[in-house]
Amino acid sequence: MEMDICGWFTQSWKGKNKEMTASKQTYNYSLDTEEVERRALKSTTQAEVRALNGFYALKLTENGLTALKAASIDADKDQQKADSAPASIKRLISPRWKSYGGHVIEEMLEHTPLIKAQYLISLAKNGGIMPRRQEIPLSALITKKNMWRLRYNGMYRLPVLAMSYPWVDPFHPDRAGNLLQQILPILETLLETAQDENETRSGIAGRGNAYQTVGIFLDYACLPQAERIYEDEASFQVSLDKLWKWYAHPMTTVIMCTHELNHIPLPTNPKPYDARGWCICEKILASIAKGNNLLWDIRNYRPGMTYEDMWEEMRKGGIREPFRSPDRLDVEIRNSIEKGTIFFSYNADIDVVLKLYQNAFVTTFGNIKALVPCCDGFFFKDYGWKDEDVPILLEAFDYMRANNCCPTVPIRLGGNSFSFSQIQNLRQQKDLIIDI
Repeated sequence: MEMDICGWFTQSWKGKNKEMTASKQTYNYSLDTEEVERRALKSTTQAEVRALNGFYALKLTENGLTALKAASIDADKDQQKADSAPASIKRLISPRWKSYGGHVIEEMLEHTPLIKAQYLISLAKNGGIMPRRQEIPLSALITKKNMWRLRYNGMYRLPVLAMSYPWVDPFHPDRAGNLLQQILPILETLLETAQDENETRSGIAGRGNAYQTVGIFLDYACLPQAERIYEDEASFQVSLDKLWKWYAHPMTTVIMCTHELNHIPLPTNPKPYDARGWCICEKILASIAKGNNLLWDIRNYRPGMTYEDMWEEMRKGGIREPFRSPDRLDVEIRNSIEKGTIFFSYNADIDVVLKLYQNAFVTTFGNIKALVPCCDGFFFKDYGWKDEDVPILLEAFDYMRANNCCPTVPIRLGGNSFSFSQIQNLRQQKDLIIDI
């Protein structure tokens, strides 16, 4: 027997109880009713969980409140430090910010804030869990007002990290703080690199300065969560429509949290990463045009890795598949849902996901220079693609021609395991520059 439940929680915030509906969506799980309830009612050191009027209620414990307060205090101190920065520092814009498409991030910040790495680091170190967007202090956010803290960047990527992760429960994605603990050393390394003023291997005089940060995109913390007031709902819809840019932008880093969900307490949604529709969507969006070393799998992280180590090692694992046409992805997703190999908690999300991919595909291939001015090609080299993958590519090329989104830069396919006949087939594609 399966059970349909909704997530709802009461979060204690600075000594006052705030009741909020986490979602009115229906969630179906392949667990019997008793097991779902047993798992859902397991409290953690950060929060207590109770059943309340057909919903599950989550309330922060003293430990949870203390961690949240400490992170807020640290965020305020960090903001005060940044406010005191000289005007000359605030005006700095690195050439890489411009050439790597930082203007796209600036446009996104008009409606969707990012979370400062410093805030999440403090929250994790204090053993806390993520609050939803509406409860995060302004001092923990990167917005249009303080985006200068991202702009002086000498790293080989934009200082923006998008997280692709499964929610373990419908009423909170990480109620035990396991995800925060897993990404803590990664965030610390990225922040240290962003603030490094030493000369880099490419000769740039410093990657950043002491005021720099890394902006993190986490859907729970960056998008208003239900129950949303009117203004929040309007903001949420705008952010949702543009969501693909955080993942598909060629110069943002995406971390896929593909590890097994064997946390304590056990998740009420035990579906693995590769069975979740939204996670699959984020992975495919990140595979459209992103450099091979900017799509990371958290399973490849090892303690003590430097930024260069992460750059080299976390991309490994055979995760890059041939880019699909939006029509093919539509068929694949719906067939997988019918077979029960891909799962959406809310059926209306299927069309949302497919629309996001279509927008990302057409915009990225059709006008890559508008996203990343320095782009001189799409690099799909040495991905291990074989002859059986060629029909998928040809179908995508047909879609490009039919929808007037053929790239004006080369599509580089060298180093893959294509036969001579298929190489000739690819080279003969009209309206496309195929480098192989």
